[in-house]
Amino acid sequence: MVPDEAEGAGAGTLGEDGKTLTITKAGTITIEVRTAGSTYAAPSEKTNILTVAKAKGDLNVGIKDVVYGEDIDLSVNSTTYTGKYTVEYTGRGTTAYTATSKAPTEAGTYTVTVTYSGNNLYDKAVKSVDFEITPATLTVTANNVSKKEQEIDPELTYTLDGLKYNDSKTDVLSGTIAREQGEEAGKYSIEQGTLTANKNYTILFKGATFTITSKPVYDISVDKSDETSGIVSGTGSYEEGATVTLTAIANSGYKFVEWQENGNSVETTSTYEFAASSDRKLVAVFTEKEELTLTISAVSGNVGNSNVGNITLTGNTEKGNVLIEYFIDESCITKTNTINGAKTEGGVPKNIGTYYVKATVAETDNYKSKSVLTSFTINQINNNSDSGSDNNIVKSSGLSLDTLANIKLYVNDNAGTTKAITASLSPENVTDKNIVWSVTKTGIVSLSSYNSTSGTPINITAIKPGTVNIVAKAADNSNVINMFTVNVVEEIYYAPKVNWTNEFPSNFSKGSASPILKYKVTYTSSYTGETVTTDEISVTATTTDNSAAGSPDKKVSFTAVADLSGYFADKEGTTSVVNVELSKIYRFREGSDESGGNGSKSGKSEGEVADADTYNLFYNDEDINIELPDGVDTSVKNGKWASYYSVDESGKVTVT
Repeated sequence: MVPDEAEGAGAGTLGEDGKTLTITKAGTITIEVRTAGSTYAAPSEKTNILTVAKAKGDLNVGIKDVVYGEDIDLSVNSTTYTGKYTVEYTGRGTTAYTATSKAPTEAGTYTVTVTYSGNNLYDKAVKSVDFEITPATLTVTANNVSKKEQEIDPELTYTLDGLKYNDSKTDVLSGTIAREQGEEAGKYSIEQGTLTANKNYTILFKGATFTITSKPVYDISVDKSDETSGIVSGTGSYEEGATVTLTAIANSGYKFVEWQENGNSVETTSTYEFAASSDRKLVAVFTEKEELTLTISAVSGNVGNSNVGNITLTGNTEKGNVLIEYFIDESCITKTNTINGAKTEGGVPKNIGTYYVKATVAETDNYKSKSVLTSFTINQINNNSDSGSDNNIVKSSGLSLDTLANIKLYVNDNAGTTKAITASLSPENVTDKNIVWSVTKTGIVSLSSYNSTSGTPINITAIKPGTVNIVAKAADNSNVINMFTVNVVEEIYYAPKVNWTNEFPSNFSKGSASPILKYKVTYTSSYTGETVTTDEISVTATTTDNSAAGSPDKKVSFTAVADLSGYFADKEGTTSVVNVELSKIYRFREGSDESGGNGSKSGKSEGEVADADTYNLFYNDEDINIELPDGVDTSVKNGKWASYYSVDESGKVTVT
């Protein structure tokens, strides 16, 4: 056997037995067989060509999917190949990974290709296997967080478990975790929010609880050192951090000293502010102001004595301003005035009577207010003759009125109310019984007489709004005097416009012309009780049915307006009785001449109302109320209505 050394020649080894050929190289092998001659045969030689093709060897490549962070385990096995092979990794699908012999580490899908170049007996072998590196699980565990109501949220934090290689938080994660919305006290979940990981990790999020707790509430109690010493405020419950404002106001006769807590001074101003941080009990300390010593006396005497009414004060008058006031009553309500002979209100009186004088020292920072009162009398000089003559004159010593200190009268555009006042002199046997009346301001009221006798009334009538004093004085003694005040109040009323609709009695007929109606309106005011009647008013009636002119059973209706302006009318909203009396009816027949007088012409007739009926203003069983026109200002200003109105002959309403 001779191997062929040409290209593509194979090779083999012949066994010792000369029969077994072991192929050592695939290719073409020439086999030469020679036989020696024998007795019976001659020597021979034969050549055979054997072609041996390379076999496909077995190549097994093993690789498993791994999780990011795990090592790749590649196994290559073959029973036919020995020697070196090459390995190449490439990305697959969406995974970008340039072909390289270096195994990938990041998550993705890949292909590994193992290549044997072949040998004498076996062809080249290539084996590709797909595998995947899956993302690792990264456990994110949120931490429990808490805050108090109205505080700013603290930072939300978390811990990580599962980072691979030398990965860091900032390399791997983006976004933030978040909490459930809400600001009231309670528990809220902490969630993953916008937190995401890169492709190498899958987040396993473990949530936590965000707790909002109510702010502590503290009780602040405020008291005072003495129950009657002053007024304190600020007691209550306050959330932590809230501003507490305590105030202390001293009563008359006391002054504020300080705020104390547990017996210790904490603030010396009467307004104390602090932030609530604990329960506190505070006491406002007041101290009583010092008493002043003050006495007063006044000089009594006869009228005309310049010393009468003078006072003497003793005591601590230098501690404050002293106010001296004179009154006609012990309760110190009504001060003296010019009627009592004083030059100013509350000044020293000069006329006969008993008076009261009060001295007052105003309260100061350290002293209480002090008032003292005393009385004195200004006596009448006795001018009665003691000659024993029958002509002895008894002079008046007093004058009384049958009214209270003040009276009120009313006035409107039309009239003013009147009040009768009676003055009486004492003693009853006074010789001169004449009384002289006067007013301190003219034009507000009028008096029916400025002279009267004891016990005889005079009338006081309101003219315009204002206040005036009425003085009554004994004719025989200018020191015998009395006075009262009159307040005149304006009362503006509305002159109502009375509207009604009515129908002729059924026994009246009409022709085609419109009849002229004459009527009067009687108005009784429910406010004043006064009754007024209008002048005779004419109105033209309108027919209710224009068909069948001249029909004897035809009825007519009218709508009329009575203008009561100028009368003493009611206030807005009052309802009064208004009667309408039909006095005469003039009706025209077709073709009649209206120029004739009272039926003197043919075709014109005059008739009295049947049964002289008086029609109360009720229509369809409903009251007809008095109404004000639109546009009237009914607001109250200075105790009176701001406007009233009148209606002229044309029916135009004027608001004034």
